[in-house]
Amino acid sequence: MKLGMGMNRAGRFLVSAALAGGLLAGGAVFTATAAEAAPPVVSAKYKSNGGFKVRPKNFGQHSYEVAPGTHSGALRFFAPMWRDMEPTRGSYNWTQLDTYVTWAEAWGYNDVLFTFRGTPQWAAGPVPYPTKEVSGVGSTSAPTSMKYWKQFVKAVVTRYKGRITQYQAWNEVTSPQFYQGSAGKMAKMTQILYKMVQKYDRKAVVVGASVQTHVVDAFRSFTPKYLSGLRKKGWPVEALAGHFYPAGSGGPNQRLRQIDMFNSTLNRAGVPKRVNRMDTEVNYSLGGAGATCSGNGRIGGNKAAMYVARTYLDGWRRGIRQQYWYLWTTECKDFPGIQMYATHQPGVKSYNRLAKWTTKAKFKGCSTGNLVKCKFVKKGSKFQIMFTEQGKSDASVGGKKQMCSVKGGRCKTVSGKVRVTKMPVRIS
Repeated sequence: MKLGMGMNRAGRFLVSAALAGGLLAGGAVFTATAAEAAPPVVSAKYKSNGGFKVRPKNFGQHSYEVAPGTHSGALRFFAPMWRDMEPTRGSYNWTQLDTYVTWAEAWGYNDVLFTFRGTPQWAAGPVPYPTKEVSGVGSTSAPTSMKYWKQFVKAVVTRYKGRITQYQAWNEVTSPQFYQGSAGKMAKMTQILYKMVQKYDRKAVVVGASVQTHVVDAFRSFTPKYLSGLRKKGWPVEALAGHFYPAGSGGPNQRLRQIDMFNSTLNRAGVPKRVNRMDTEVNYSLGGAGATCSGNGRIGGNKAAMYVARTYLDGWRRGIRQQYWYLWTTECKDFPGIQMYATHQPGVKSYNRLAKWTTKAKFKGCSTGNLVKCKFVKKGSKFQIMFTEQGKSDASVGGKKQMCSVKGGRCKTVSGKVRVTKMPVRIS
């Protein structure tokens, strides 16, 4: 693990601006009126979202500074921007992206997702809300000519063939801070990206532009139109992605509601089964005032351990296999509700313990209802991970078993009935 690798000031600003923009976009948002949001009503169609082998890449992570201390197998970058790499037409500056890709390789990642954003001013047209742009004039515009986009995408894909394994069409197209073009133009940009990848690096995966689910009105007005555009073009993607940032007070149950809204929208649009579903950016929002490293409101302790473990388990049981935690840093940052910058932190320990339990195991799916039982098989041995969506519940485990909590501590021998809480436990 190579620690201490710095990031230039411009790079830090870009990441900070994206952080601020990710959760502060206008519009109605999911809110929680209680310490824990009530669990959603789940239909039987979600029962069988299992049947895959958990691999390191199912634990995704972001980092722009140092090697993450999580047992993650996939890394996502949404910097540098197009405008940084092609400041004038046809003149490229690859320094920053070269650095990030090299770091990813040095850190041991062989699954790297790069996300496009930030139209150069020379390629941009006017936008309806120029004061909302966080990355410079024209950064949220669709290119005035798709030739500009095609040439840039070709340059990226040919340069990083075999090194970048996934390309995402754009970051958070439902936010006016990142994109103010039409859904139809983004569908066209996605199709062009897909064609370039198919032509120059067929092994790479194309992921659709990410959509925010916590900004409800923006999601509902943009996403169906984007999906309609992709459908008309024959679904030129291998995956579609949401960003599921629930309120810290709403917790994992609120995130489930957002995932259900995302899944329902994709189902109504007729997205083919071959198209995977991803969460390319997740954490928990602190909601403004007091959410600073020097203030209060951090999500820590057992709650952080529970939130992190459930984030991945909930995604899997809703058919979202690949999920990227935002963000590993070198120190506390104001934005993330759950911090990850040291391996002793409860959220990090939970992340790593769940990864250790499940990597190389076959995920068989989860039960529905308040008491959730997720089934796994690893090296021929069966085990379950149990938790409740709310309160406590008794579960029958049969004969003598070992029960271990994802938060750590000693495992204990149990038999008959056990008391299960919101903290996931492994029964084996």
